[in-house]
Amino acid sequence: MINMIQTEKDIVYKLAEVLTNRVVKKCIRGLQKLDITTSNDQRLKSTWDEICVQIQSQHSFFWDSYVDIILNYVAMEVNRLEYYEQLAIYFQTDEAMGIEIEKNCLPKLNRVEVIDYITRKVYWSGSNWSNKGIRDYLKD
Repeated sequence: MINMIQTEKDIVYKLAEVLTNRVVKKCIRGLQKLDITTSNDQRLKSTWDEICVQIQSQHSFFWDSYVDIILNYVAMEVNRLEYYEQLAIYFQTDEAMGIEIEKNCLPKLNRVEVIDYITRKVYWSGSNWSNKGIRDYLKD
């Protein structure tokens, strides 16, 4: 049975959820292809593994560099989205939740909020990500 969509807000929410998940997955795939690690531990195969370990345990001295890399990936993917797609995600942010939207008058898009919203989702994914290398590293 198909879930019934109740309102326009439901449509926007579902669109934003799908788009956010897609952007997060693209960012993770990009970070998995990078081989920039500071630990020099062979168990961590990619930048994404290193980020996950640092999110799940302790940030290294180089954490700010990883933050920059994540933000760059997210910003690149957000910039590839259509305006209406960015706006759908923006409507999910705390900032946009407090905006009264008048009929036929859209609020100004704040891309920084969109990037921040998606970046938090990337961090959440990293806090729950696991593989053998990450598990073995975290045991030590």
